[in-house]
Amino acid sequence: MASTIATKPSSTPAAISGSSEISKLGATFYHGIDNYRAALEVALAIFSGVELDYRFDRVDLCNDDQLSSALRPSYDIVLLLRTFHRLVNSYGEAQAKHTLEMLAARCTDKFVALVGDARLNRRSRPMEASSDQALLVEVMTGVGFEVEHQRDVDVESRTWTWFVFGRH
Repeated sequence: MASTIATKPSSTPAAISGSSEISKLGATFYHGIDNYRAALEVALAIFSGVELDYRFDRVDLCNDDQLSSALRPSYDIVLLLRTFHRLVNSYGEAQAKHTLEMLAARCTDKFVALVGDARLNRRSRPMEASSDQALLVEVMTGVGFEVEHQRDVDVESRTWTWFVFGRH
């Protein structure tokens, strides 16, 4: 694996424990993006002891200009950690889909997402709306990926789903 990008690079225990493992797995570059300054500071502290080329940028994922200018042309792996449902709730399905498509377009191999239950933090759409998981799968399969693995996990007393998509 040559390069990895992660949204919310310090938001989960997996991201924190995984940071030191990333270089052991052969990564040569790790790029974290988040709009929350404190999360980026935590990520910088976590990665300070890791022998790996890394960069962290404060980026609004739904600002096309910011996102486009921050991203490299391609990443082998994209990690979308606890982010998609927040994009849907804050910006609406159309913008969340567009952002997901932009990230997927830069992904050459695996796209990994941790997605919350559709009923979490529902502000801008009713609970009857299609689930965030279904929307994620719809977008990813529409841009040339297939689900390789899916597993529900309990995180902070809520059900989340891990997805691993592979480009086909």
